[in-house]
Order: sequence, then C-alpha cells, then structure tokens
Amino acid sequence: FIHHQLSDIPRSPSITQEIWRAWTKGYVSMNRQFADAIADVVEQTDRKVIVMPQDYHLYMLPKFLRERLGFDVQIQPFIHIPWPGPDTWLMIPKQMRTALLDSLLQSDRVGFQTQRDAFNFVQTCRFHQPEAHSHGSRNSIHYFGRKVGAQAYPISIDVEAVEKLADQPSTKKYADEISNFVGNRKLILRIDRVEPSKNIIRGLQAYRALIEAYPKHRGKVQMLALLVPSRMEVDEYQSYLQEIMAEAGFINANYGTGTWEPVRILLGDNYPRAIAAMRLYDVLLVNPIADGMNLVAKEGVLVNENDGV
Repeated sequence: FIHHQLSDIPRSPSITQEIWRAWTKGYVSMNRQFADAIADVVEQTDRKVIVMPQDYHLYMLPKFLRERLGFDVQIQPFIHIPWPGPDTWLMIPKQMRTALLDSLLQSDRVGFQTQRDAFNFVQTCRFHQPEAHSHGSRNSIHYFGRKVGAQAYPISIDVEAVEKLADQPSTKKYADEISNFVGNRKLILRIDRVEPSKNIIRGLQAYRALIEAYPKHRGKVQMLALLVPSRMEVDEYQSYLQEIMAEAGFINANYGTGTWEPVRILLGDNYPRAIAAMRLYDVLLVNPIADGMNLVAKEGVLVNENDGV
C-alpha cells in the first residue's frame, strides 16, 4: 500500500506489536532463509553469478547475500510496482525504512519499470540515508564508496505468444460469445486484478457520469469488466470487491432496462477470454493512479481488431 500510495493516512499503517513480530520473525527471517539457500548454490559454482530478486517480497535479500558472499556475486533486484517519493516512506518506522534501503543499496543496480520510479528511489535514498549521495545523478547513488545504479527496464509482453493465443479456436469462440452479447453496441472494456491500485470504482463512476450526462448513449454502449480476484484473504481487497459490485449494481438498477444491462462484471482468471475481449473493444479503459507497468494496455493495442482506443 505504501508503494501504491494507498494507505489511509489517518488510520494506516498502524505499526503494532503484531506488525513488529511479522517484520522480525516473518519478513526478515524469510529473506535470510532465501539468501542462505541461494548462497549455498552459488558457493558450489565457479561461474560468475547474477542474482535477480523480484519485487518487494525480497528487499532484505541483498544485505544477507553480501554477508555470505561478499562482492563475488552481482545482485540486481527488479521492482515491478511504483516507487513513490521520499515523504511516503515516512509512514513506516525509521528502523524498518533504514534496513530496507540499506539492503537495496547493497545491490549492484536496482531495476524499475520507469525512469520516474528510478529517480524517486534515488531521491528516497538521498533523503533517508545519510551516507547516500547522488552527486546530481538521476539514476545512481553513491553509498559507502560504491556506485549503485537505479535503472529503468520496462517490462514487455511476449508478442508472438499473445498473437498465437488470439488466433486459437477457443479464443475465437470466446470472441463470438462476447460479440453476440454486445450486439451492435459500443464496447467499453476493462480487465484488471481486483486491486485498489487499479482504480476500478472511479472507472465505474466515470461510466455512470457518461450515461447520466449523455442519455443518447443509453442502450448503445456496453461496459464489460473482466476482473481477476486477488488477495481475497486481505480485508481491504474484500471490501474493494464489495464496493465494485455495489457500484455496478447501482448503475444497472438505475439505468438498465429489460434489454440493456449497462455493466456486466465477470469474475475469474480466464486469459483466453480476456484476449478475446481485447480483440473487440471500442474503448479499453485503463485508469490506475499508480501502477507498475500495465500489460493490459500493451496486449490490447496488439490484438484489437476494432479500431479501438
């Protein structure tokens, strides 16, 4: 939530004793176990090794790897989600923040989705780590005599694989079903995991504003939302899904007719169906406020056959 700037600042995060135990006995301990397992393998080879930890789950890994292996190994974490500016990191205790940043700065370079994320990381380290200096650079930090890179490596999609899937008979069958459902209406499509960072509720509210302000579109547009449940064991995610369904229900109850359901939501993880829908949209609605690298936007423009926007 800190990465996506989604915290309810007056209320969360609240760093309780339970959170401190989860930090010491869970997060830090798990990262040390990962580092030990990796080091055991690296020590058995004479080849040069690059270790590439992925995302926020393994921020403490570089520190523990350095303790075991020194500088005989290259370490390059990649962070899939946004990196916010320095002030956002004030919401976690200094002890945690310092440990996380110090560990990441044990890397040779840190990869991000965008140059803005990389620059925010540089600024965060400058503000919060007294020994970190950028010397005017936007993509590197000097830390205890070492230069640590902060580089943008935006993730792509597998173009050939997506195009191949789009041409599969099963995908075409889904496309036929969706086409029959939409009929001669214009299709507004969104495809998201059910995560607060995807900003789904505001997208529905914008659609409601459209059909309120322009009655001529009623019955002539169709919103289809293909949503993949995510982290349903987390209270905030459960509540978010409930709010999504409530907003969609409000729109359908107030504007729907016997022949027109303004919003259709389909829950489930069905990638071929998603690709099929992308072939058909007139509008692909992608509106996260803070996201890593939204692959739906790339997949959509690749496979769309309807001159969609």
